[in-house]
Amino acid sequence: MAVIQRICLGLLICIGAADARAQPVPSAGEIFAAHSKAIGFTGALASYGTIEAHAHVTVGDREYDTEVRAKLVSKGLGDAEFTIIRDGVRTVYSDKDGVLSATVGGGTPEVLPAGMAAFIQGHQFHQRVLFPALTLASTGSAVTRSVFAGMPAYQVAGKTAHGDDLGYFFDVSNNQMLGFQLTVHEEEGPRPMVFTIGDWSTKGGETLFWRLEIADKTDLYIYEFNKILLLP
Repeated sequence: MAVIQRICLGLLICIGAADARAQPVPSAGEIFAAHSKAIGFTGALASYGTIEAHAHVTVGDREYDTEVRAKLVSKGLGDAEFTIIRDGVRTVYSDKDGVLSATVGGGTPEVLPAGMAAFIQGHQFHQRVLFPALTLASTGSAVTRSVFAGMPAYQVAGKTAHGDDLGYFFDVSNNQMLGFQLTVHEEEGPRPMVFTIGDWSTKGGETLFWRLEIADKTDLYIYEFNKILLLP
């Protein structure tokens, strides 16, 4: 009897797995809409004009604080500022229409070389996480089944407004974003980055991510957020 039960159980598991594989893959638009609902965003895009976020960052034995402000626009990251605060000095990286410059300690802005610009654009992630449809060329991007961080996932792949390769990964059970892979194209070649999202929870009335790990070349950046605001 025990053998028969094990055989039956095995058949049920196989049938269940086959049924799961037979489920149609949702479109990118459906996945993005479900993601917005999962984070409690059901209003018109125009109702949130700016994202502001503050985090403490560790990279190996280095530590610093960051601030991000990014306007929501129809394509790409648009107008954004990424500020690093270390030893009391503020370095502000400004991205306006794809042109990046750096201002150290209130000095004169200097346009960044292509490699550094690609690095900064790679770390401007908030709009990508909260409003993924804005950072892909279209919601007609390809959707496939995949695995991310050991979890079954839907992958939505496409390109950013800057022409970089971007692949999003969503949990198939609740449409929550697990992370994404971004490959920026520098003069010396492609630069892949892997963003793993964690600690989805409700704080201050917002159900959002409060931890992010970025694997960039040989470095692992760990962001621990203390504030994420969606501002008019």
